[in-house]
Amino acid sequence: MATRNSVFTNPKPCKHLADYKLRHGLSGYKSLQKWLKTFPNGKTSIKMWEKKMPKCSFCSGIRQGRLFLCLICSSVSCSDHALLHGQSENGHDIAVDIERSELYCCSCSDQVYDLDFDKVVVARNIMDMPSKTRDSVVDDLMRRSSKRRRLNSVVDLDLKRSKFFVWMRNRRAKSCYPLGLRGLNNLGSTCFMNSILQALLHAPPFRNYFLSERHDRETCRKKSSDQSCVACDTGVIFSAVYSGDRAPYSPAQFLYSWWQHSANLASYEQQDAHEFFISVLDGIHEREGKERYPNKDNGDCQCIAHRVFSGMLRSDLTCTTCGFTSTTYDPCVDISLNMDTSNFSSVDVANKSVRPNEDTGRSTLLACLDLFTRPERLGI
Repeated sequence: MATRNSVFTNPKPCKHLADYKLRHGLSGYKSLQKWLKTFPNGKTSIKMWEKKMPKCSFCSGIRQGRLFLCLICSSVSCSDHALLHGQSENGHDIAVDIERSELYCCSCSDQVYDLDFDKVVVARNIMDMPSKTRDSVVDDLMRRSSKRRRLNSVVDLDLKRSKFFVWMRNRRAKSCYPLGLRGLNNLGSTCFMNSILQALLHAPPFRNYFLSERHDRETCRKKSSDQSCVACDTGVIFSAVYSGDRAPYSPAQFLYSWWQHSANLASYEQQDAHEFFISVLDGIHEREGKERYPNKDNGDCQCIAHRVFSGMLRSDLTCTTCGFTSTTYDPCVDISLNMDTSNFSSVDVANKSVRPNEDTGRSTLLACLDLFTRPERLGI
């Protein structure tokens, strides 16, 4: 029969971590705490760069893989150069994963665990909670952890910490729905807007970009000058939808910002969803593309809107007499596909240039793409 250990022992730290704590104590942990930030999705990261993204001090690669912050000199190294930093600087072995807020030993090339560092992160998690939630959690933990006025022993501190994690786990388990499933209220005749927003909210590249706060609303130049910003309010919607709240959300501020960007569409009347989609991408590009990449055309723009949705449309015009082919390339952010199956002949279906859905009789996305890209004879 298996028995439960009555005494809990923490894993022994690596020799480099032990040496770091012997020389510096907890000063590095406490100094780092003010830069920790807990996001709505529960992830805790280091956020100490307001205007520029962190990059490796060796290769200057911006956000290519995991990045580590040295606890001694605050230099940033990628996973490929973290070992080099520990070897080149004596005593600079311990770093923190910027995205995950986890300790990392550069010399061992492995994650390390320290209870004291874990307490610093947990304390920050509690501080970042909404005030009502934070007060109820702390009161509950203090009431159940010990009847004594002060928690003097390590056992009591571990008990408080473990109960916090139990509370967090139970809180997540109360909802059987994944994050991101949240309704949007209709603000008049805004069905067209909500349908596009729901699609954007569940596009992984868009979601990852805004939830990781790559567009920093606090330092956005548009916000600092009291002007509306479509990108800022898009980030607000992502934070609200992925907060875990199940109540429907009203994107009123986003609607106002979009009206400011597209004054010709500012009304409570129903609008074209495709036109709204193009307008939103243009609003995000105006802030993310034109300001960050002012010297690049839309075809070469690296803003999040163009990285996700832009592409090049190639058209080949071939002469049936001599066989010469003329090729043109046009940048595009959308493709208009014909969904009318009434014009499809039985020959098209037999040749698999069109694949109608067997259950509904409607064409599938692949069938529409086949129809769009199939050769077409031009009249003279």
